[in-house]
Amino acid sequence: MIDAVTSMFAMDLKFNKVQPDSVVFGTQKAFALPPGMAFAAVSPKFLAKSEKVENKGFYADFTKLKEKNDENYALTTPPVSLMYGVDYQLDKMLKEGMATRYRRHQEMADMVRSWACKRMQGVFPEKGYESNTIGVVKRGDLDFDKFHSIIKSMGMEISNGYGSAKNTTFRIGHMGDLTCTDIKALIAVMDAALEEMKQ
Repeated sequence: MIDAVTSMFAMDLKFNKVQPDSVVFGTQKAFALPPGMAFAAVSPKFLAKSEKVENKGFYADFTKLKEKNDENYALTTPPVSLMYGVDYQLDKMLKEGMATRYRRHQEMADMVRSWACKRMQGVFPEKGYESNTIGVVKRGDLDFDKFHSIIKSMGMEISNGYGSAKNTTFRIGHMGDLTCTDIKALIAVMDAALEEMKQ
């Protein structure tokens, strides 16, 4: 099972080569829509296994979900507004072309990583495990609250670290409808914030 919540539609997951039994993702992140709708693609092997699992709950009952899907009927009340949003975003993706979309996400990620190496202490993940949608930057002794406050006053926003890395990192989202121009603008603002903090 692949948790593709941040990577789906941002990088080529090479499904033909990997042959996953299941891929799960949502409308947030690289889909550039509000959260609220989840997708699961499952293999025939996965469905056959699901039929035999007892007490699988409601949302993990892929057999029942498939039956309703085959009837073109929702198992629960569908989030219709998000469905229209998905249709709109899929049209945009097809117009951009997936290879171009994947390249754009790679370029944005590379820009953030390059900045992190020049101005901070690099990125948190080990080389080869970095995300093309979230830049997790090692902040060292940077006063993140002050840094973020200045950035917000300039009309941009980033996020504090998460989980056990909360106090040593911060996160930069570079996915969905964002472009390299947007990331360049953010980098300029972050550089300006760092200069202001020196005063």
